[in-house]
Amino acid sequence: PEAFRRVDITAYCWAIYQVHIKNSDDENELFEYVQFITDITSQADLNRYKTCPYTFSVFKVLKLLHNQNDSFNLIYWLEKINPDLLDQKRNTSNGRTFRSRKEEYFDYATKAYLDYQDFETCIEVSKKALSSIFKFTNNSFRHNDFRIIQILFF
Repeated sequence: PEAFRRVDITAYCWAIYQVHIKNSDDENELFEYVQFITDITSQADLNRYKTCPYTFSVFKVLKLLHNQNDSFNLIYWLEKINPDLLDQKRNTSNGRTFRSRKEEYFDYATKAYLDYQDFETCIEVSKKALSSIFKFTNNSFRHNDFRIIQILFF
């Protein structure tokens, strides 16, 4: 890897994403390849670039862990993402609007930290979400989670 330029590593990571991650049915393989990608490359700023194999790969794991309600492992993978490098671009398909990666990140993070009972981090993440996201898609921010935090700590 030291002999390759960043563009070569990025192309290699995209190939791994397409072959082993995008439609993976094998969780062990998924985690193995996403870990490999996070070891050899870094997160790109989606405000400057349209795509990033690092970000797309980690979000594949985040979605899986979120759906499994695995807050402990979700937190590990959330820490691999810098939310400041995520864009707020929402996608629309068939008349339905989908959340941006930044919204997804904060949604996953607030739920994971609340479930894990790390209330201090949950509050910090919630405040950052509220101050950095201009508009929430379909009320995606967990109002109930934030209300619980407000009751406990404000």
